[in-house]
Amino acid sequence: MPLTPDVHLSGELVDRDLANDDFIGRFAIHHGHLVEALRARTVYPVAVDNQAAGQVLFVWIEVWPE
Repeated sequence: MPLTPDVHLSGELVDRDLANDDFIGRFAIHHGHLVEALRARTVYPVAVDNQAAGQVLFVWIEVWPE
């Protein structure tokens, strides 16, 4: 997909267990994060500690050019 300024990704984390699945939280990765990851040319950590109820510190992403 084109990396336009309105592109963003969101995700939801769930701890899957045999008995009960535990919802961890939601996070969003914005255009600026994607551009930074593309420039890094490697797996890139995005801080999400202010999201997902503070239960996740980083989400690691990788972005490739078209």
